[in-house]
Amino acid sequence: MKYILTFLLAGTAALFQAAEPVRILDTIGNEPLLRRAAMQSALEKEGGSYRIGNSSLANAAAELKTGGAQFVICTADELAELRKQVPALNAEPYAIEALGVAVNFGNEVTDMALKSLREIFGGKTIYWKEFNGSGFTIHKIGPGRNTVGSLVFSRNLLQGKPAAKDVALMENAAEPLIMAGGNRNALSCGAWNLRPMEEVRFLTIDGIEGTPANVRSGKYPLAATYYICGIQSPPKRLLELLQDPESLEFFNLLPAR
Repeated sequence: MKYILTFLLAGTAALFQAAEPVRILDTIGNEPLLRRAAMQSALEKEGGSYRIGNSSLANAAAELKTGGAQFVICTADELAELRKQVPALNAEPYAIEALGVAVNFGNEVTDMALKSLREIFGGKTIYWKEFNGSGFTIHKIGPGRNTVGSLVFSRNLLQGKPAAKDVALMENAAEPLIMAGGNRNALSCGAWNLRPMEEVRFLTIDGIEGTPANVRSGKYPLAATYYICGIQSPPKRLLELLQDPESLEFFNLLPAR
């Protein structure tokens, strides 16, 4: 009887352990595709359950090392630092957020330096004069917080600095490009793969076009690749859901492969 009871207790403990949710720390900040994939997985019979929280990179690295978290979501830029802290790291790319810079087709500008874009959206530059010879004010439009494109806009373009007060931040991913389509003096930053209207021309940045090939290779400067990282490989089903083409399209993200 003693041995039977021990077996039952051990079995019960294993059951509770198996039911324990996998903890994932998100350093990107409310990454919506991750949360959708975790919810879909939880609804499946054997999909597994996940507990997701936002975190700084330093805290995420510490939690990975101590076993407080099983996986971390980060960008390619953060991945290098994370590998320094956790050398035995498995990292799988699953999506790319790319930011397009668009003008109306009535605007003659076709290319702009990244340095110039930083000066414009940082507030130093106000007029189109040095770019197309006109004296019109640049109508600066960008993605608002928690909108696809906002991470690249904040980190890659603005380098973590606040946008200038004259930048209009839109809360819908399509709005910056829609506004560029109807405003000859607009300079709009929006999700690259939306490309909703022929009235919009996407600029090359320092001569580099934002093609999928250039985005994936890292040549195009306004893009960020999302990774799921851990000591072990991520659950197969969760990774499938993160790389699902329909989900990527829904969130205006590009596939990482």
